[in-house]
Order: sequence, then C-alpha cells, then structure tokens
Amino acid sequence: MSKVNVFRWKSWPAEFRAVKAGAKSFEIRRDDRDPRPAVGDLFLLEEWAPVVLSVENKEGHYTGDFAGPFRITYVERSKCLPPGWFGFSFELDERTSLQELAAALAAKEDPR
Repeated sequence: MSKVNVFRWKSWPAEFRAVKAGAKSFEIRRDDRDPRPAVGDLFLLEEWAPVVLSVENKEGHYTGDFAGPFRITYVERSKCLPPGWFGFSFELDERTSLQELAAALAAKEDPR
C-alpha cells in the first residue's frame, strides 16, 4: 500500500461553506504540490477571506474556521482541464481524527 499524503488547502468563503455543509464534494485546483495529490490522500480545508486589490495583488487572512479531514476518492488529470490543473472528488473521512491530521501536517512541516 502506498503512503498516504496529507495536505492543507485554502478555501474561499462561499466554496468553504458549501464543502462544510456537505453540498460540494469536488475541487479543481492547481497541480503544483509535491507529492502530487492522489486517491486515498487526506486534506484539511481552512477558510481564507481574500482581499483582492488587483489581479496581481491578492491579500487576505485565515478566518480560523476549518473543515475535514477529507479523503480524496477520485483524481482527474486530463486534456479536459487546463495544463497544470487537476480535479478531484472527496468525502469526509470519519476514520481519521482532526488531531491525527493536525499531527501529520505538523510533522510534514517540521520533519525534525
């Protein structure tokens, strides 16, 4: 069995609320992570309140609200999506606690 990777992603308020309410179970994101997200990987969403000053200048802040953990159930990388992007579906992972996911993310960010 392959290693399960963990990710932390920003989510703008409207999309974040839809995921948290269970109405949205897919994402399309830039495919710029290493390792690349795959089926079985886990992630946490953190709500990000953007302040768009211009196309080039985007600022904002985390609200402190989060959702998850979620497990990736399907990944699509194809010619149907722009180069450098991927789509995926996910579901709430009730087998993994937020504490376990937070510990895995902390270990990933500080691999002493």
